[in-house]
Amino acid sequence: MEDKKRTLIPLPYFFEEAVLLIEKEQLFAKSWLFVCFKRDLANDGDFFSLDFLGVSIVIRNFEGELKAFQNVCLHRFSKICLHEKGNGLLQCAYHGWTYNQEGKPYAIPAKKSFSLPAESDLRLKQFEIEVIGEFVFIRLANGPSINESIDESTMTSLLKISNALNEKIDINSFVIEVNWKIIVENTLEEYHIRQVHPDSFSPVEIKQSTYDFSNYHSSALMEFGSKLARSKKLDALYSSRPWQVNDYFHQVVSPNLTIASVYGATIGIQQIKPLSSTKTLFISHVFSTKIDNADHALAKAFNQNAIDFNRRVFEEDKEICEAVQIGIEQINHGKGFLSTQEERVWHFEKTYMDAMKEPVHA
Repeated sequence: MEDKKRTLIPLPYFFEEAVLLIEKEQLFAKSWLFVCFKRDLANDGDFFSLDFLGVSIVIRNFEGELKAFQNVCLHRFSKICLHEKGNGLLQCAYHGWTYNQEGKPYAIPAKKSFSLPAESDLRLKQFEIEVIGEFVFIRLANGPSINESIDESTMTSLLKISNALNEKIDINSFVIEVNWKIIVENTLEEYHIRQVHPDSFSPVEIKQSTYDFSNYHSSALMEFGSKLARSKKLDALYSSRPWQVNDYFHQVVSPNLTIASVYGATIGIQQIKPLSSTKTLFISHVFSTKIDNADHALAKAFNQNAIDFNRRVFEEDKEICEAVQIGIEQINHGKGFLSTQEERVWHFEKTYMDAMKEPVHA
């Protein structure tokens, strides 16, 4: 039986740039990365672009079929789409080269003035794309299939959550001066709540937690104690919600997606994008759930409370995570201690180290 009382990731892995380069090759490139929501690409011509660890990506709807390409023109290497999202041709903003669903340029201004290779050799780099409910994933390099990476239990959970998503009521994006793994680990345990969030969580007492581990992913169902008493009006209002969560649910879909919900009434979906070894972009999307009377004043109040709560908690987490980053860089060696409330941290570190097969000399 493996010892789960100590951390596994060497401390230099949290700040050495050389480690991030190997993570890019060994972990991120081979993993299915959550990039956007299917509703972002609902119509023919809709596109969504992003950068992930130096790779520019654009996803476009071609008459109902989603395709993902490197967002770099073959002409003189400008980004093709300059905006995060929109609707239009896959056309380079610099000189107007326009690409089809196969990534081939089909409209080139003054084409006869070029000496171009055969059309079969002129094609944008394409990435694999998979959709699970509302969640759009891409993979940058060869690796396990989506069914090998995302097990049946996690797949079912993503489909249930997708079915419950109603209106996006908030998006909160900010940079944290911290290694991306520290953010993930902070989301995986409730041990810090009493110390870091004494006021934010004051109405809540976590009575017990049940953990589930599946492949590279994990989830937690936390049962609230007597401090949180829902009113009969609230229970009645949300009785029609599709995702019947009791109390608090949290899930991580490695490596860059986390999901959280209180009661299934609002659903928070977070993206974690490393910018450097000590800087991470954190994006939080908050959705209301589908209910029969979504315009009810009580539902609007609940939604606003969820927005305010999330923003406050994330600010508190940002401060403490940055303090952890400073401490790790000072200590530079050794192993941390883990309680039974931090078992998901151990699971994350174990699967991370398994993915980092190539030794890292930091």
